[in-house]
Amino acid sequence: MKNSEENPKLIDHHVHTIYCGHAEGTLEDYVASAGEAGLGGVGFCDHLPFLAFEDRSLAMCWEELPRYVDEVLRLAGKEKSPAVKLGIEADYFPGQEETLYAIFRNFPFDYVYGSIHFIEGWGFDDSRNVEKYEGLDVNDFYRKYYNLVVEMAVTGLFDVWAHPDLPKKFRYRPDNQPVELVEAALEAIAANGMALEVNTGGLRKPVGEVYPEPWILEIANRAGVPICFGSDAHKPEYVGAAFVEAVKLVRSSGYESHVTFKGRRPVELELPT
Repeated sequence: MKNSEENPKLIDHHVHTIYCGHAEGTLEDYVASAGEAGLGGVGFCDHLPFLAFEDRSLAMCWEELPRYVDEVLRLAGKEKSPAVKLGIEADYFPGQEETLYAIFRNFPFDYVYGSIHFIEGWGFDDSRNVEKYEGLDVNDFYRKYYNLVVEMAVTGLFDVWAHPDLPKKFRYRPDNQPVELVEAALEAIAANGMALEVNTGGLRKPVGEVYPEPWILEIANRAGVPICFGSDAHKPEYVGAAFVEAVKLVRSSGYESHVTFKGRRPVELELPT
């Protein structure tokens, strides 16, 4: 049994289910796990189908999207704790903006996560593709990633920048901290009203760290970018994982509040002590 006093009022905005093709557990399993963890809410954030190709191991198919939405809304309509929120995680690919806008307009999402998992067709966080890192210009890789983040932010399509420093997943680092690139990305995030996700899923990856690193959080705080929490759970037992550590991290970076979402609008909440 999880400690029900660990995560008062926190919302885990980033949980995946069997709909995404690479996670375990039903939606009910995740709600139950969120209750055991003492969370104030749980947000489902399965992967939107890809527009240009289909990969059932990475995202739901189009026929499943309405069923996913209906199932989350059914759970959200029940009078019980924790609260249930309808989210979606959408990969950003330049040139798909109009289609994404139409999709988001047709479903009552509480929030939309913007993710970048692909650079020039390479799924860089997929362990099946990790061999491409050998011989890679890592500095150029980071530059391309953060430039895409700026492009993603200025579309105005997304509410949250998901797992912000994802390129570090397999422990490949640039020669120096990409401060200027991060500052430009966060300036675009702030200008377009997006939040930054504090994602504890990185602790379960080869890098063994929360996304993002503390210095990025400090820049985000100075830029006035709000934060929200996500576990990136792919199993029910990971819901709310390491949120106590995450709260300490964001407090040490100067944050005193976090946000959740309702109908694509942020709602500010105080951080638990």
